[in-house]
Amino acid sequence: MKKILLICLLAVTGLTANSQTITEPVYGTLMAKDLGTEGRGFSVGDNMTLQVRINGYTTNLWTALITGLNYAFAVHVDREMPGGLGYGRMNSPYRRTFSHPFHRFGDLAVGPSASLDFNDNPLGFFAGLKYKTHEVFYDKLGKNHDNDRVHYISPELGLRFNWGEHEVDGMKARKTIECGLSYDAVVGYNGHVHDYSNKAAKSGFNFILGIGYTTEKGSTVLKYTHPLHNFYNEGFSPDGGISHPLDGFKYKIGLIALETRVTF
Repeated sequence: MKKILLICLLAVTGLTANSQTITEPVYGTLMAKDLGTEGRGFSVGDNMTLQVRINGYTTNLWTALITGLNYAFAVHVDREMPGGLGYGRMNSPYRRTFSHPFHRFGDLAVGPSASLDFNDNPLGFFAGLKYKTHEVFYDKLGKNHDNDRVHYISPELGLRFNWGEHEVDGMKARKTIECGLSYDAVVGYNGHVHDYSNKAAKSGFNFILGIGYTTEKGSTVLKYTHPLHNFYNEGFSPDGGISHPLDGFKYKIGLIALETRVTF
């Protein structure tokens, strides 16, 4: 995990140091055109700048190409399950990307994101609200009965730290670090392998860490979201505590994806 985060940090630092922009498809940009002071974006005060956008990601390459969502890289944090069940292994979100690209759209999230920077202070804030859906695949089951999917509403909140100064495409830019938490609140569960109620899925927090840069026109941040909760609720009992069929099922997937916000 440390190696992955280090690679991400070096990659984005290298991009900013060479004054390169990270391009991506435009997806649902919220524009505040002509409402801000010249060169400072959407101003909500003498020393504050607000940046907004609808952001999203998916672990399915074809879904990303069709919808314009950012492609997300999955990082396996935990995959454990009891033996002898005949399900096979819990598999990567990439499994169906190429074998059944339209049958499974992978893990996905979309929703508004905003950040507030103080022009005379390195500290700022970011917040967001996303619809998320994640799933677990089992590699020895048929494609119509091989996954469990959970749907979440996920608010997030954290701090931004902006420092330094360099140029990106002729604009002044500052390096940016974001650090915060999000909370995945379960709102739906479709169990094709474990056919139970919403209580079979677990709500919980995620840790968010991002690094990138901020200019007068917006910010680009490469973010890693690390799950602090299990996909399944191991304490779930369909019969009032007599049995716990999900005991020993552990599944946590971290995700790396770009997030951009724009000012006009």
